[in-house]
Amino acid sequence: MNFIATIKSDFGIQGNIFSKAQKKAFMNAFLIPLFLTIVDSNILLGLTYILFMSVVYLFIQKEKVENKTAFFVFLKYEVTIILLFTAVTLVLIF
Repeated sequence: MNFIATIKSDFGIQGNIFSKAQKKAFMNAFLIPLFLTIVDSNILLGLTYILFMSVVYLFIQKEKVENKTAFFVFLKYEVTIILLFTAVTLVLIF
């Protein structure tokens, strides 16, 4: 038995911890924009992707409620972390 399976059995976790919708939402809210920003060295490309996915979830994929909810939860935390990082950076600069 591998290490992760041992931990799951110790804590009584059956199956995956995250649902498929949460994994897709995390990729769409964090990993793909981060990858696009790093590859292109331009933060606007990552932000444009986040805006595009927000429009897709709000207007096109209305029936995928679990995906939309998970995406906006990850996006809320991501924006909070970015704003806190920006505020701390500005305080340290000035």
